[in-house]
Amino acid sequence: MFFRTTCSLVLLPRLNCRSRYETVRPKTQLEDFLFNRSRSTLSHAAQECGIDLPYASRLISKLEDELGFFLVLHRPRPMKLSENGIKIFPFAEEFVAAQDRLENECREIGVNLQKIPKRSIRISLPINLNKEPLLEKLVNYERREGSGVTFEFSADMGLRALIERETDISVGFYRKEEPTLTCRQIAEYRFPLLASKKYLAEHPAPKKAQDLEKHVLLLRYKTSPAFSPILLKKSANKTSDPNTSIDLERLPHVLKGDGSYCRSMLLKDVGISVDLTLGVVAEEIQSGKLELVLPAWGRPDAPLCVYCRNSNSESPLYREVIDLISTEISKIVSEERALFDQLASRSLG
Repeated sequence: MFFRTTCSLVLLPRLNCRSRYETVRPKTQLEDFLFNRSRSTLSHAAQECGIDLPYASRLISKLEDELGFFLVLHRPRPMKLSENGIKIFPFAEEFVAAQDRLENECREIGVNLQKIPKRSIRISLPINLNKEPLLEKLVNYERREGSGVTFEFSADMGLRALIERETDISVGFYRKEEPTLTCRQIAEYRFPLLASKKYLAEHPAPKKAQDLEKHVLLLRYKTSPAFSPILLKKSANKTSDPNTSIDLERLPHVLKGDGSYCRSMLLKDVGISVDLTLGVVAEEIQSGKLELVLPAWGRPDAPLCVYCRNSNSESPLYREVIDLISTEISKIVSEERALFDQLASRSLG
């Protein structure tokens, strides 16, 4: 920056005169106009650069110290370039011109980038879902060069928020038909019954479904679209037996809350959770703090779906983002199914 400013001081008067002396050869222009005309003074150059004369003099003196020779002859008035100054003048001119071109090009690139608006997509995800792998993929997608999109995340906003344009994509453990929305089902999710080892040590572990009457059950709010009060027994081929079911709302000890509440109460050894996913307590399962209860029983499998408005369903961007969400959630569900099978075999063994 220092060298560029000093070069500008030397060059400015010459640059200013080009329109009046376009036919003059550069060397004649340099000798006859730049340093012999009244306008070709350091004072004028300093004024054009927006600095005072003493500072301009110090800049040139400092550059002369660094170069090891005089750029200008100070005694004549007005000052003239020294012989060495005349030699390097064309290179200084090229340097300033090249930097001007670089700055202009960078500025143009910056302006063009600002003209490309980043589209914001607001995504609602369930609290009751292991979101870390999915969020990592979405953040990497956002950071990808040329993605042109930013993501905003919220929790359990539901379909009403999607219809009213408060969100753009919504994921939930339910399937509902809405005329203005497009739904893609990703998977069927099986919710296990879970309890802490400490809770089971203090309360006799249920051996059959009827034993649940003696236990505290942790259930999602009835207002949740994923709510189900029914427990079904799964047959050997993992399908539900409609002739064997239990209505949880008729049991005497049921606590209801959102996903965060149910998880908190489970980890505080308060009762048996009915509709928490394995992913949100995977760490506690791996550490041995939590166990499956009655692995042959569970609420009806929940359809895990992703929704968007019909107006966005054919958008290449939305389709790509929904494909990404579907792929990652499918992986999450597959991993949790494998974990469930592992825990179930251990429990039955």
